Amino acid sequence: VDDSLHTSHEHDYQEATRVENCESPGYIIYECSCGDSYIETLEPTGHDYEETETEPTCTEDGFITYKCKKCDDTYDEPSGKKATGHVFDSTSSHVTPQRHEFTCSSCGENVSENHTFTATAMITAMTDSSGSIRYYAIAMRNICSVCNYSASIDTPDVTHRTSSYQYDRSSETLTFVCDDCGSRTYHCTVYLDYEVITESEPSSSSNSGAGANSSH
Repeated sequence: VDDSLHTSHEHDYQEATRVENCESPGYIIYECSCGDSYIETLEPTGHDYEETETEPTCTEDGFITYKCKKCDDTYDEPSGKKATGHVFDSTSSHVTPQRHEFTCSSCGENVSENHTFTATAMITAMTDSSGSIRYYAIAMRNICSVCNYSASIDTPDVTHRTSSYQYDRSSETLTFVCDDCGSRTYHCTVYLDYEVITESEPSSSSNSGAGANSSH
């Protein structure tokens, strides 16, 4: 054997292949020009998400889309912005005691739905010419939060007269003794304060808050 034909060789490894994963281990393959190679394991890199926000519509809540820029993994989360609800357009509306129909002025959808009633106490402080309260006039109404259609809670439609009333905000309960029909208790989710009328005729009413009942 002629040892002069033997030459020494030092490996010169170069990166040949790199595979990176967001959630699972990746690897790098190093190869030498002589054909020898080895593999090095890489730790997961983790996702790199980009956020895109979608605004709410009339019927759908808003949300944020997270999309990874490296692996295209995607998921959605609520943005906290609620659906806006259809916008009532009185110019294209048809209202009955049970329903309202209209074309939404925001999205253009033709909407036909039952009223969304809120029990409402409409309270007026009836005063004499000196400004002293004579009695409170209370009309209980169901008012649609969409189209403002108003219907009496009491049948027939009556206005109660009382010397005082109490409204508990925590339970949204209105209690009073009507001069005509006795003790009354209502659950009112919305409470409208009374108008102070300086004269007995409604034409002289104002929106002043003076003379407000102490229980309100």
